[in-house]
Amino acid sequence: MGEPPATTPQDDFHVDVRLCHPFIEAVSDTLRTLCALNPTVGKPMFRDPGAKAPRFGVKILAALSSDTLVAMVTMSFPQDLFLKVVSRILGAEVRAVTPEVEEAAKEFSNIVFNRAGRIIAGKKMAVIRSIPAIVFGDGLRTAYYASGRTIVLPLSTEAGNLEIEITGQRLVAQAPILEAA
Repeated sequence: MGEPPATTPQDDFHVDVRLCHPFIEAVSDTLRTLCALNPTVGKPMFRDPGAKAPRFGVKILAALSSDTLVAMVTMSFPQDLFLKVVSRILGAEVRAVTPEVEEAAKEFSNIVFNRAGRIIAGKKMAVIRSIPAIVFGDGLRTAYYASGRTIVLPLSTEAGNLEIEITGQRLVAQAPILEAA
């Protein structure tokens, strides 16, 4: 009959906590099985908008969306830790970002996001993921255009510390826009 109502971002912050555990589990499991690292999960915390976030050398980002939520998931690594992770994936020491490191980063991100996606689907959540983006650079900091706080999930390994950040906004239904005939 008619189209379903359109959705737009609501002004308040909302992260479905069911998203946190899948990413903690996916990153931890990938680091354990692929890199022989033993991650420990730290205490989750919130980072307020405008608060200075730590700087990192590698960021892996992807958006998630459902009929009620739009979220951004970011994995942030110091560059030296990420090079150690990739060294373990490749089985050879790497000391700089090269095309091979970039390919390994793509593989790592695909494994993590696919594992998290399977866990999320098992929770009967219908979520669509964007194509991940990987950014390399010195002193990278993430700023989100969401109006609320970001949840930070710290992980530590014997090779260094990383963060998973999740921020999002709820979507609210609106009546469809009618166009003049």
